[in-house]
Amino acid sequence: MGRAFIVILAALSLVIVACNAPTGGASPTPTKTADIKRSKLDIAYSAFVDQDVHHVTSRKALEAALDAAKTEIKAEGGNADAATPSFQNTEDPQTADFNKFAQAIAGMTATIPQPSADKIADAAISGMIKSSPKTIIARGTDWRFLNELKRELKA
Repeated sequence: MGRAFIVILAALSLVIVACNAPTGGASPTPTKTADIKRSKLDIAYSAFVDQDVHHVTSRKALEAALDAAKTEIKAEGGNADAATPSFQNTEDPQTADFNKFAQAIAGMTATIPQPSADKIADAAISGMIKSSPKTIIARGTDWRFLNELKRELKA
């Protein structure tokens, strides 16, 4: 009985000491992070770079998305003077590059009192889509000459 009493007393004292240990101060208060619809952007980026038939590079897609997001952030009154991170020039999605992109967007979005996360994400996705060569060619080509040539050949 004496031995059981000593074991229980030792266990009880261990529990008391563990519960009364100093915590090292209060936990820091959480900082507010900007909502940038990161998962929406990640899915769009990965799918676009992986599945675009024109094989747009990761760098081209992210730079175009960043430029479009900067334009939207400026339109909402934010500071869009962040430097463009260096991205890898590959035809595969790069997680590290997307993280740099997301950090840049979050930093710029934090300068807006009430940012519209959907508008910024949609602008970034639109920028990615516009980085596709076929879209650039279609938008930037003057088709009047070819259309006129078609008319003359039919006549």
